[in-house]
Amino acid sequence: MITRLTPAARLLRLREFLGLSQRELANEFGVSYGAVGFWEKGERPIPGPVLKLIELHEQHFLRNEAGAVAENECQALSAQWAHAIVSKSRLKSKKASVEIRQQLEAVIARLLMEGFSADPVQRRIQVSIAGRLVRSLGESRGIPLKAAQLASYLDFNIPDELREALLAVQTHARPMSAGTVSRVIFEEFGKRPERLFAEWSSKPFAAASIGQVHRARLFSGEQVAVKIQYPDLLPAMKKDLSNLNFFRHLAALLDGANREVVDEFKECILRECDYRLEAESQQKFRSLLKGDPDIIIPRVFQEYSGARVLTTEFIDGRNLCEFMAHGTQAEKDKAGKTIVRFYTQLGFKYGTFQADPNPGNYIFIGDRIAFLDFGRVVSWDDRTRCLERDLCMAMLENDSANGRHFLEELGLIGAMSDKDFTEFWEFVSAQHAPLTMDRPFQYSRGLIRQRIRMAKGFRKNPMSRVTRELFWDVFLSMSANAIRGDLGSTANWRRHLLEILVDAGAKPRV
Repeated sequence: MITRLTPAARLLRLREFLGLSQRELANEFGVSYGAVGFWEKGERPIPGPVLKLIELHEQHFLRNEAGAVAENECQALSAQWAHAIVSKSRLKSKKASVEIRQQLEAVIARLLMEGFSADPVQRRIQVSIAGRLVRSLGESRGIPLKAAQLASYLDFNIPDELREALLAVQTHARPMSAGTVSRVIFEEFGKRPERLFAEWSSKPFAAASIGQVHRARLFSGEQVAVKIQYPDLLPAMKKDLSNLNFFRHLAALLDGANREVVDEFKECILRECDYRLEAESQQKFRSLLKGDPDIIIPRVFQEYSGARVLTTEFIDGRNLCEFMAHGTQAEKDKAGKTIVRFYTQLGFKYGTFQADPNPGNYIFIGDRIAFLDFGRVVSWDDRTRCLERDLCMAMLENDSANGRHFLEELGLIGAMSDKDFTEFWEFVSAQHAPLTMDRPFQYSRGLIRQRIRMAKGFRKNPMSRVTRELFWDVFLSMSANAIRGDLGSTANWRRHLLEILVDAGAKPRV
């Protein structure tokens, strides 16, 4: 059944859904405070321009047509639930929390994946709506915050002001209470944090999607960072992943993505909830890269770590935003090269890589970088590792014959005519032109946006099936490009990659 709301009811519903007072909505619309009250009571007609603003908000937020909405949707969009979405109040019930997370994810995914309007009025409204939703993510934790992380560095079309909000919310989620933190630590170690550590800071210095981080000192004197997982997180994330479509939106960025790829990505997310696996991975990566003078992997203190608590060496430095604001261009150029080496060396030489390259996982110390968070790790068997390495070498050398062979062996392309492959290889070469130039090249986010538009416009893509290998190739490539674009890093990327590939056992033609 469809109920048509009056303009006054539509205005009231929108204000309550946004969690705004009449004064705040008046500021949002650029009208006088008293006018909103008169309009909501029906004492004065709502002017045409304001009705248009209401309609635009409904289109992008409520997805209704000129006030027509199903009765059950009206109930779902009640003031209580709307206020819980966009305010800092606690959710009233577990049922409300689950449905709010689902609704929140759907709105965020729609805004981010469908893009922002070029029309300045619509774009301002979209940014305002999305900004309010993003700020509310700090209440939701888990999957919605994962969505914010991915969007902040993989969506190259969102406005800068929204991207800044996405970056900020990653480390400023609503923290757990001191009592909850103490309970989790006691359940893991049989001691309260004040007895387990020589010094303990009850206030977290970072709070993100699946846990928060506290500073402490061991009785042996080491300063440490203690990451504590939110209680009951794993069941909630499993429920969210079974009901939400965000990761299908992510995989849809790659034409032909299949269920297996999406399911693997989900499994990677769930494995992040076991800090014992993360501790093992971090120790492994620390061992593999211990000889690199530019890379720091914090030490793990195993005796102070468990399934829901991870204790590592405390690293003091600048986050990405601080580094971008205050780092020299020479430091940014070197940082771009170090980040590329971190991912490609691990993959091409050791067949494993950290698959969570979000901006919060980098700490900049002078011209060195500490890499954090090894909960999401992907590995290749040796055959795949060698094929991936040699395919990269063929791309750098514009060796289409060997490139075709490696693409076929990896299952990335099937049978196709020589003409079609030539067109495809020319497209791939153009996409990776910065890596094939034997001269310095500076990355920018504008360049990456251009490359994405090129990819969407290419109509003869033979990769009809997105394999596990292709998914991670593209995911990590986009991530590395994103950080280089943010930093504006300049280097001779061809020579940099050739050194890494040769060290990993590749054999150049010359």
